[in-house]
Amino acid sequence: MRLASAVIERNPGRAARPLQPLAARGSKVIRQVLADERAEAEFIAAEIEAQVAGTSFLSMDAGRAGQGHALAFHQIAVLVRLSAQADAIEEALDRSGIPLSPSG
Repeated sequence: MRLASAVIERNPGRAARPLQPLAARGSKVIRQVLADERAEAEFIAAEIEAQVAGTSFLSMDAGRAGQGHALAFHQIAVLVRLSAQADAIEEALDRSGIPLSPSG
């Protein structure tokens, strides 16, 4: 919630108002600096693959599958800053065998 508030506060012309969380404290936000939109798309696909405990035996053998409690695909959303990122992300998800239901 603190991160969301900090982002909203930087929006010019936006009136300040308190945010009310709908759920208990969630996972920490991570910041990752990557070379370009393709590297970012591959990073997103790898993170999803880890969160769902792998999309194939190959991902498990390669160590890309996460450990512990796995999420289902329908529990994951990818938010993009620019529509130009969407194509690269869609291609990376497709290569990784991750189902995609675009919303838009």
